[in-house]
Amino acid sequence: MTSWQNKSSTVFCHYIFICLLLSSAALLPLWLSSCATAGHTTKQVSVRGKIAIRGNEPFVFLTISNDTAEYRITGKLEEQLRKHQGRTVTLRGILTKDSSEKQNSLTKLPQLKVSSLVSIEGE
Repeated sequence: MTSWQNKSSTVFCHYIFICLLLSSAALLPLWLSSCATAGHTTKQVSVRGKIAIRGNEPFVFLTISNDTAEYRITGKLEEQLRKHQGRTVTLRGILTKDSSEKQNSLTKLPQLKVSSLVSIEGE
């Protein structure tokens, strides 16, 4: 092999390395976003259960529970639902479970992001 062939081979290897580096940098945001949502699942559901306020002031939160599960209530209707504490209601929303949360067991409940109040028992 002549010296110009060695140089062109080296230049070609550098070119390939730079192309791989740039393509990896371009794909990095996609990879990071997929990792960020890996522990997060969502599912649209209807839940019937009793509303309760849990926790200690100032760290209280709203839950809905029935015989099979308990969910932490979140979303725009959370404040409106506080006045129905102790009542049985049916809520519709998106069920999420974020496995990356590092909190106590009560706040690690699956979250129900409420989109609508379907019914209130007794009304």
